[in-house]
Amino acid sequence: VQELNHKGYLQAIRGKQGGLLLGRAPEDINIGALVRDTEQDLALVECFGKQNKCVITGACRLKSMFAEALEAFFQVLDGYTLADMLTDAQRPQLLRLLAISS
Repeated sequence: VQELNHKGYLQAIRGKQGGLLLGRAPEDINIGALVRDTEQDLALVECFGKQNKCVITGACRLKSMFAEALEAFFQVLDGYTLADMLTDAQRPQLLRLLAISS
């Protein structure tokens, strides 16, 4: 929560009447950007990292395949915002699951 607050995704309000609010409009919160901002390690294989000690790196195509897959993953996520997850059809179910009164 602190990280999301610091990065502007949430607004934390202290005190008796405090709580959490979105830091920006749902349509301004891109899911791909959110994942990039909050995930520390996106190294899918050792050779992605700075401390790569894999002996087959020079002859292996796995790094390029995983890099391509990771790029495709983010291209899909970049096409969505938080607003896309909050459609009217899912709203009642989300409110019930999160125990939020509307």
